[in-house]
Amino acid sequence: MFASKKNKNAPLVLSAEKFDTLIGVGCRVQGLLVPEQSIRIDGVVEGDIRAGGKQQVSVVIGPQGRVKGSIHAHRVVVAGTVQGDIQASERVELQAQCRIEGDIRYGPIS
Repeated sequence: MFASKKNKNAPLVLSAEKFDTLIGVGCRVQGLLVPEQSIRIDGVVEGDIRAGGKQQVSVVIGPQGRVKGSIHAHRVVVAGTVQGDIQASERVELQAQCRIEGDIRYGPIS
């Protein structure tokens, strides 16, 4: 009666997260990506993603998103596919349908 059903096709959303950059489903990017603000990837990125510096940048890979390269960011959320290492200074969230081929490193657990 009170149970909620999860919608597998529901969009991936971080609470209070603002995405100024979106790589859409039909988009393919090749080379080094250096976002200065949070980014959502629903397309394909072939190359490394090095976000951050002193900013708390999130990198979100949507269910249809694919990354072939390493990811360095403050927060990383993966619902799609990553072929490469992931390093987050704060946290990494892996959704049930994600696929990772690489090492994962993240900040301390408190």
